Amino acid sequence: MSGLPAEPRRDRRVGIVLLVAVIAGHAAILLRQPLVGAAENGDFWRVMRPAGIVPLDAREAVIHQYVSPTYGVSTAHLGAGFSSAALLAVAAKALGIGMGAAALDIRQVGAVYLLLYALALALAMRAGVPALLCALLAWAALDVSYSLYCNSFFADPAALLGVLAVALALLAGAGDARGWMRPALLNGAALLAGFSKNLYMLTPFVVAAAVLARPMRPWAAHLRAAAPLLVALLLAGALTTWHFTAGGGYRFPDINNHHVVFRGVAEVADDPARLLAELGVDPGQAPLVGRAYFELNAAERDRSAAALRDLSRVRVVLAYARDPRRVTRALPRLLPALRQTTAADPSFADRARPPAVYRGWWQFARLRGAPLPLVGFLLGVGLLALARAALARRWDGRHAALSFLFMNAVVLVIASVLGDGFFGLPRHLMGARFSIDLALALILYGIWLRLRGGWPRRWRRAPG
Repeated sequence: MSGLPAEPRRDRRVGIVLLVAVIAGHAAILLRQPLVGAAENGDFWRVMRPAGIVPLDAREAVIHQYVSPTYGVSTAHLGAGFSSAALLAVAAKALGIGMGAAALDIRQVGAVYLLLYALALALAMRAGVPALLCALLAWAALDVSYSLYCNSFFADPAALLGVLAVALALLAGAGDARGWMRPALLNGAALLAGFSKNLYMLTPFVVAAAVLARPMRPWAAHLRAAAPLLVALLLAGALTTWHFTAGGGYRFPDINNHHVVFRGVAEVADDPARLLAELGVDPGQAPLVGRAYFELNAAERDRSAAALRDLSRVRVVLAYARDPRRVTRALPRLLPALRQTTAADPSFADRARPPAVYRGWWQFARLRGAPLPLVGFLLGVGLLALARAALARRWDGRHAALSFLFMNAVVLVIASVLGDGFFGLPRHLMGARFSIDLALALILYGIWLRLRGGWPRRWRRAPG
């Protein structure tokens, strides 16, 4: 049961028109000249190298400043540092080669992502997700604070596409479907996100939790029905986690460990030296607190790596749990990044203008940046809807999708802090912001259904 009400014909027509307008509007933005996208931050090589793409601009001319529009192409080696983002970059490269291009225009990457977004939304509508809801989700998902990254070689766009596809599949009833197609698409979406970069490697486990938390039937019966999908998701999660912790996925333990401690928990401790001792780290390294890894000289980097070689994330968690004030001090550091409504990187390729970000009055993300009482009220409405559905045992696709988005946002916040401390939060919390925006879109759609006459009494069974 998807639990989605049959959509009135007029709403469907309006939804289709709005969805086409959102897709067309972002096509105009991503394919425009002068070009907009997301500027290089020093991480593009993680996607470019395995995809066989090489820079043509001098790094110092564009990094943290301007979008580089054109790249050279070489042989792909996806086995070295594989990621789903690199796989999609290869598809974009093939698109240009197929059209006779000798170089890669970054807009080819944006076009591939936009086509995949459109395909995911079209499949969702075909599976019974209301067109008006799809349009609202597209407005949120393709906000320019996210869509500009499609014109880049950041790994995050692949993760965001996977998160949207997971939400759409759950809305379409994939978590309770009797056939194989929808569960397979759900698992594929989870793998797309999980293989994008190490920050998102736990996504399949979060999807499994959303499928498992479905109070619609006796527990034993639910487990029997969902067992094949749950096993597939758990295997997917094990594979993505292994890939980025022991396999061929890129990981940077010295950098991450330094930020987790010296740009993380030690910054919110009353006594940094004492905190280091709690973690089993030499208290004499306290002068490194507050300094990013990239600010250190070679000797300081060696000291940091040696001091943190045996760092345990369990000890870091216990350090936060031991003194709740450390958590309360961390929250104000997270909130600005969670409320950010623009891209975290400059957006323009035009080097005749100062570095700046592209924005618009029509952005959905501005709702998340609204006064906190309003945002808190809307999120509270969503949590209340989940609680009522659970108590009444009327859990459906909307609740499964909403629970996934809430859990995903929380997991990404925790993973960011335990993975890289407070360093780079505006970029690292992009997936959490994205999940919150999709959740707000679902909540607004639920409010719309309420305002227009209450929840329908009859529920349509999704085929498959």
